[in-house]
Amino acid sequence: MSTTPRPLRRRRRSLAGLVAASALLLSGCGATGWNPGVGVRAGDETISNARVEQITAAYCEALSGQLEEAGQAIEGRLLRGGVAGELALALAAEQLAAEHGVDVAGQYDRQVAAIEKAVADLPEDQQEAVVEVEAARVYVAEAKAAVGRALLIEEGNAAPAQEEAVARGEEAFADWLAEHEMRFDPSYGVALEDGALAPVDTGLSFAVSDAAEQGGKMEADPGYAAGLPSSQRCG
Repeated sequence: MSTTPRPLRRRRRSLAGLVAASALLLSGCGATGWNPGVGVRAGDETISNARVEQITAAYCEALSGQLEEAGQAIEGRLLRGGVAGELALALAAEQLAAEHGVDVAGQYDRQVAAIEKAVADLPEDQQEAVVEVEAARVYVAEAKAAVGRALLIEEGNAAPAQEEAVARGEEAFADWLAEHEMRFDPSYGVALEDGALAPVDTGLSFAVSDAAEQGGKMEADPGYAAGLPSSQRCG
C-alpha cells in the first residue's frame, strides 16, 4: 500500500482535455478509524492529505490567470473536493485494470502528450498538477473501456464494439466500487454514492447567518466565492 502514489502521468502516461474547474464533482463521508494524514482511500491504495493539498494548490495557480481574466472564482473547498474525487476514481480504475491484466494506452497516451504540450510554459509543479487532474478523468474512461473489452472477449464476443466495451466496463467498475472501500477525509465534502461522486455536506456546525448558509451549500457559486478571502478561493 502506498500513501503518496506517483503522479498518474509517470505511472501510465495520460491526459484529459483541460477541464473546467467549476465542473469538478464533489463528495464526502465520515470515517470511523480514519488514519491521520490520509486524504483518500480507494481499495488497497491511499493518497495523503498533503498530496491532495499540494496538487490542489498548484492546480489552482495554473487556473488563476484564466479565472481572473473571466472575473470568476471557485471556492477552495469545492476545488479540493473535486481534485480528491478525480484522483480517487483514477486510483480505483488503476486497481480494476490491474486485476484484469489490461494496459491503458493508445488514446490515453496521446491525450497526455497533448496536455503536457499545452501546459509546457507553466512552472513544473503546475504542469504536473494539471496533467495529474486532467489525466485522472481520461484514465478512468479508458480503463473502463479496456476492461470491458477484455471481459466481453472472455465472455465470447470476439470483436466487441466500443459502445459495448464501455457499457461492460461501466458495469465492472460499479461492481468494483461496490466491493471495495472508497473513503475521503470528511473535510473534502465528497463521497461515493451509487458508484459516482456526489456532493455531501459533512459540516457539523449550524449556520447562523446568510453568509454561513451560503458557505454550507455544495454547489459552486462564483459570486459567493469572489467574496471569500484569497486563502479560501481560487481566482
